[in-house]
Amino acid sequence: MAGLLAALARVQGWLLGAVLLVEHFDRHRSGPRIIWALAVGFGPLAWLAINEVAYGDPLFFVGQQAGHFYHSLTAPWLVIGDLVAGIASGHDPRWPMIYLAPLVAYGVLGGVAIWSVRARRSRPAYAAYALLALVVLASVTWPISAPRYVGAIFPVFIALADVGRNRRIWLATMAVSGALLLVFTVMFTAGGWAF
Repeated sequence: MAGLLAALARVQGWLLGAVLLVEHFDRHRSGPRIIWALAVGFGPLAWLAINEVAYGDPLFFVGQQAGHFYHSLTAPWLVIGDLVAGIASGHDPRWPMIYLAPLVAYGVLGGVAIWSVRARRSRPAYAAYALLALVVLASVTWPISAPRYVGAIFPVFIALADVGRNRRIWLATMAVSGALLLVFTVMFTAGGWAF
């Protein structure tokens, strides 16, 4: 039921249907509990029905996102190629925020997906969620929010906790995190958080 509510609230909630199916077949193989994984599909259907009733077009939001936020969907390799080209051109002084940050976010999510497949403490559903999130996030043509969205992908924190068991990695992570906190705090107080 929570998956259905998540799918009603955000597009990222739609990914839960596939993830819950993977989890179900990994744990139970078959049975009546599969209905809860399939219930997630009613979230997007209800969302599309609401748009149809309210606006006369079930995909009304797609046009609004393209018109107002310059968001549209395309192949992930094209988005990543555009980000790399933006960094290589060096024309925009905001390139670390606009081009590099989404690439780093994709790299982190890709690393988490690899960890999810290989780690003993992981589950196949974690790998499915990380991979689906990576594909969805890398398919948006204006991916400036990708780093923020990666913060909502729960396998990231499980992977960080697992990797952080190593004392040296933990100390390095704390040093880098502290330095970045200082840099970003200075940027924020100087007004660098706004375009």
